[in-house]
Formats: sequence, C-alpha cells, structure tokens
Amino acid sequence: SQGGDRAQELLSRMETYSGIAGNDWNIQRDSYQSTMQCWVEAAAAGQAGAAERAYRILLSMETQSGSGFLNFPKDPAGGPNMKLWSQVDEATLTARNAAALEPYKDYLCPVAFDYNSVMETCSKTCLPSDRDIALEIAFDAYNRMIARGVRPTSRSYSALLNCCAALLPDAPDRRQELARTVFQAASSENKVNDSVLKAFRLAKNGESEDNSSPSSLEAFDNAGEAESSEEPDNTGILC
Repeated sequence: SQGGDRAQELLSRMETYSGIAGNDWNIQRDSYQSTMQCWVEAAAAGQAGAAERAYRILLSMETQSGSGFLNFPKDPAGGPNMKLWSQVDEATLTARNAAALEPYKDYLCPVAFDYNSVMETCSKTCLPSDRDIALEIAFDAYNRMIARGVRPTSRSYSALLNCCAALLPDAPDRRQELARTVFQAASSENKVNDSVLKAFRLAKNGESEDNSSPSSLEAFDNAGEAESSEEPDNTGILC
C-alpha cells in the first residue's frame, strides 16, 4: 500500500532536479502516468487519499502543459448532480487555448489514459471515509476531459460506472440515477461495449462482479474502444 507514496517521492525528486537543470532535462509523460498507476494500486490496497493524490498529478500535468480548466457547479445539497451540462462556453475555450504559450510543456498535455487513470483510482477507493471525495474527483476528471476536447473511451465510462457501484453502495436510488446518466452518455458517444454493459449492470443492480456476466450483444462489442478523430460534443456530467 506504500507504492503510491514511494512513486510520488521519486516523481517529486525528478521535478526538483528538472527545476535545477532547466531545459537540459525534462520529465516525460510516462513518469507521471506510472505514478498515477501506482495510486490506482494504492487505492485498491486501501491507502487513504489515493484518489486525491492521483488527481493532483493530473492537475500538475494540466498546469505544466498550459491547459486551462473549468470549474463545474456542484449540487447545492452537496451531492452529485446527475444533470448533463450542455455546451462549454466558446469564449472560455478560446481564452483557455490562447493561454497555452511558449513556456508550457505541450508534451505533458493529458490524454485519455491520464483522465481514465484518475477515474480508475476513484473506482478502486475502498475506504468509506474517502468515497465522497473520490466520487467528486471522478466526475470532475471526466468533465475536464470533455472540456479540453479529449474524447472519452469505453474505459472512461466503465470507470465511471464502477465508481457508481463502489462509492455509492448504500444509496441505491442515487447510484442507479447516476449510472443511467453515465450509460446514456456512453451510448450517445457509441462507446458501449461488453465492459461498459457489465459495469452498468453492476452499478444498476448492485450485483457482485463475479455474478455479472457480460452481454453477448455483438453490436456493442468493443464499440469505440480506439481513439476517434471526430470532435467530441463538449457534453459532460455534473457532479
């Protein structure tokens, strides 16, 4: 369970050295990605705060690459808001993209793998005390992904549905409503495959993963798993 801390310490040392060496030595994307994967495993092992630590790495990558981000409104009651937000303000997107100037490190711009890693860290969170913040982080990561024009994959939606199942075990109505919203988003993006269907069944019915067999609907099998060159529709899920 200490793998996340150790990986984070190594990454911090690399960042310190990079700051001293300047442009002569840069940390590559895979160093950040490997550290996030360590936090996925740490969350599964029950380490407190794993989702928050993975999320900080994502924010660091966004900041260093000059990627602006949007703050998404929260439900006034404090819980996740299952409504869809419509279109990202065009002026905001233009201003954000214009801010990506020379000093930034474009090679650290987060890709789908990075956002998915954060969502998967959240889905592996098993400490009751971490569930609320992990759920919020998962959907914020998804909304950041959409706002930056990074197209979600089937893995993105599977991770969100697994978050619904793992982080809302004692709130069936809330879990099912959020799961339906996520599944609808996956369907609209043609990203429904066996993995998404299985995760949806788990979240909707509260079944154990062992008892939730994948659907044999071949029409959805592996749909959209590869990255698409099409423009995303800038539609996210409020949480």
